[in-house]
Amino acid sequence: MAKYIIGVDEVGRGALAGPVCSVAVAIKVNEIIPFKINDSKKLSKKRIETLAPLIMQRYRYGIGFVSPQTIDKINILQATLLSMQLAVKRLQINHYDSINILVDGNKLPSFDHPAQCIVKGDQQEESIMLASILAKYIRDSYMQRMHHFYSMYNFTQHVGYPTTAHKDAIKKHGYSPIHRLSFQLKR
Repeated sequence: MAKYIIGVDEVGRGALAGPVCSVAVAIKVNEIIPFKINDSKKLSKKRIETLAPLIMQRYRYGIGFVSPQTIDKINILQATLLSMQLAVKRLQINHYDSINILVDGNKLPSFDHPAQCIVKGDQQEESIMLASILAKYIRDSYMQRMHHFYSMYNFTQHVGYPTTAHKDAIKKHGYSPIHRLSFQLKR
């Protein structure tokens, strides 16, 4: 039986700009999470910003970023699977005695350890919820920083997702270096 559970989740699949970001978080089997968590999509921005530093202080985690250029080369599904593999690799799980990897979704990346997909795992498994919160916080923080370089797109408001305002900004200014060209808008 596994001693550790590694929860893995991604953020940014549906964005028009920025990387896809996955996070892997390690918790002990049957560990009690000392704060109230949920799927990041069900939490306010303020709650995510409160929880993320607590999670980073308490748990080991790994981050996997895949750039817009790589997304354009290999497609978003393959980029997402790659980001998950990178997150688990950066967690350096080889130091753990025995683990089970739980991945949110229905596509399983290749890992060197036992793993399984859980559809809507970010709503069911605490390890995946932790990964979901960190992935959202880390990617959103990155996109907030990108706003300073590409303020005309107003990434602080939509963090790269396809809102009307974002699409209008693309039509007006064209694509930035962090836009995914394979996700081009229909004009």
